[in-house]
Amino acid sequence: MKKEIIRMTEKHKMTFEQGMEKFIIEKKGNGLSEKTINGYCDGWKFLKIFLDSNNITSFDDISEDTIIKYKYYLRMKPSINDRTANTYVKNIRTVLYYFMDKGIMKNQFKIKLPEYVEKVPEIYDKESLEILLKKPKTNKFTDYRNWVIICFLLDTTVRCRTLLGIRVGDIDFNVNRIRIMDIKNKKQQFISMSKYLAKIMTDYLMQRKATSKDDYVFCTKYGEQMTYGALRSATDRYNKKLGVNITGRH
Repeated sequence: MKKEIIRMTEKHKMTFEQGMEKFIIEKKGNGLSEKTINGYCDGWKFLKIFLDSNNITSFDDISEDTIIKYKYYLRMKPSINDRTANTYVKNIRTVLYYFMDKGIMKNQFKIKLPEYVEKVPEIYDKESLEILLKKPKTNKFTDYRNWVIICFLLDTTVRCRTLLGIRVGDIDFNVNRIRIMDIKNKKQQFISMSKYLAKIMTDYLMQRKATSKDDYVFCTKYGEQMTYGALRSATDRYNKKLGVNITGRH
C-alpha cells in the first residue's frame, strides 16, 4: 500500500476587505476616535485605487517596491500637495504595519514618510486684529457668531476642532473657566478665559438661546453643531468681508 505524505493545509488568506474590517474593529475596540479611524480608512481607499490600477489583489503582493511606487504616484498627482501626500502615507503606514504585525502580510519592511516643508502660518497684524475684534453692527446671527468665534480663538488659542466640541455646560462663569477635551489625547482640560471674553460669551449665549447644557456653544443658524468645514468657510467669508485675507486659525 502506497504511503501518503502529510501535507500542511494552507492558511486561509484574507481579502483586502476582510483585513480592513479586522483593523477597524480592533481600533474601535481600543477607543480610537472616529476622526482618526476615518483618516486610516481614507488612506487605505486611496492606496486601494493604486493597487487596483496595478493589478495587485492580495496582501502578499504588497512589497516595499509597491509603496515606493505609490509615493511617486502621489507626488505626480497635481491635486495632491506634499503635506497631503505625507498624511496619506502616514495613515497607510499604520494600517500596513498592523497587517505585518498580525501576519496578514508576508512582506516585512519599513515605510519612510515623504518629506515636505511645513508652511509657517500667517499671523494677524495689528491693523487686522483691530478690524476683526471690533464688534459688528448686525442683526444677522451668523455674522455675530463668527465675530465671537474669532474673539474666542484669539483669547484662548484653542484649536478649531476643540472649539466645536464645547458645550454650554462646559463654561463656568463663576471662575471664568472652560472645560475642553483635548482632541489628540482625549484628556479633559480646563482653560481660563479673560474677563473680556467672559462678557462676550455671556452676551452671545443669551442670543444663542440654548435649551440644554448639552447644546453646543457654536452652532449653525438652526442650532445644530457646526462642522469643521462650515467653521472654516464661515470665518473665511467673514474675514474677507472685512478686507482681511489672513485666517490665522489652526
